[in-house]
Parts: sequence; structure tokens; C-alpha cells
Amino acid sequence: MGNGMVALRQLFSNKVDFANRSFVPLKDRSIRDTVSVTTAASSADYFETIAGKRKSAANFQGDKSLVREANLFLILQLRAYIRDRVPTLAEFLPFFNEGYYQMKKLTPDTITIDEDNLINLTPGVLTTHVVEASSGIDEAYPGDQRQEGRRTYIVPENKMFPGGRTCEFNVSWNEGANGLATTAELVVEAYGIEFEPRS
Repeated sequence: MGNGMVALRQLFSNKVDFANRSFVPLKDRSIRDTVSVTTAASSADYFETIAGKRKSAANFQGDKSLVREANLFLILQLRAYIRDRVPTLAEFLPFFNEGYYQMKKLTPDTITIDEDNLINLTPGVLTTHVVEASSGIDEAYPGDQRQEGRRTYIVPENKMFPGGRTCEFNVSWNEGANGLATTAELVVEAYGIEFEPRS
């Protein structure tokens, strides 16, 4: 998870207190979900259910729960990317610039934890030029999709998600079409620390 994650981990002691209980770090984790976004889609909901999804596409607990009910998950970083293909610039700009996300915690009350334009979870519009073998045309693509930008939380206290039905994440395109030429698999991935009850 990079040197940045190591530095963030050092901010925390060997335990955290949550809901009058003590928890200790279990492991670093990346938790993801993938939704197939069609050209006509105006929204996409994440972490709803894991049923029918491969582990490479989704590895959360299921039913709006990031981890199992007894544990906690602290989100330190967040990113979003298209995993099944590289979008063209004509797709990338409206899809990420006009896409808007909201992350909410559902217990004990529904609280909006974060909301912003989708572009802030992505690599931006740095371009790579590729000459297409079939046409010989120099095509411009967004930068290397393995180097996505990550939103890093420097005030993590309210980013602690208890296991159980607690997480709601939605992406929407309310300003018009989402810009896709064909269906794309959009991944939302959270990096952080999973905690377990202190014995």
C-alpha cells in the first residue's frame, strides 16, 4: 500500500476505543466493489451485496457491510477506476468530471462521511498516446490506469465503519449522460485497517 500507508499506520496506537469497546489492529486491507455501468446509467450503488461477484471484483463482507459484524474497518484512502478497459479521453472527461459520489455511514444515524466529484479519486487527465495498429491513428488515453490518485483522509475519526449494515456508497451522473461509449466496470476501492475486538 505504499510508504504513505505505512506513515498513516504509525499515527495509531495498538488499540482503538469504539462504542465502549477496545479493538486491536488485525490487518491492512483493501476492500473493493465493482459495478457494471451502462451507457444509460445515471447512478451506481456500491457495497450492496457480494452475491454472484468474483473476489477480484468484490471482497467486502456483503449487505452494506465492509467487514464482519464483530470487527471495524478504518478507511484511510479511497480511489475509483475502470478495471476492464482504458476509456478514451472523450469518455473519461464527462464520466469522471461530472460523476459525483457520496459515502455514508448508516449507524447509529445516517451520516454523510464524504462527497465530491469522482475525478478526485482518479488519475486526472494526464495522457498517453498510442498508435492504434488497426488504423494507424494516434489515440490519446488517460494516464496509466494502475496509477490512480487516492483520496487520503487526514481526519480519520469518523471514517471508522463497524461491521454489519453500515456502509452506503453511491456514484451519480446528474448533469447529463455519463459519457461512456460502451459499458464499463467501475471499481471503488477503500484502503485501511481492519480491527478486531480486544480479547
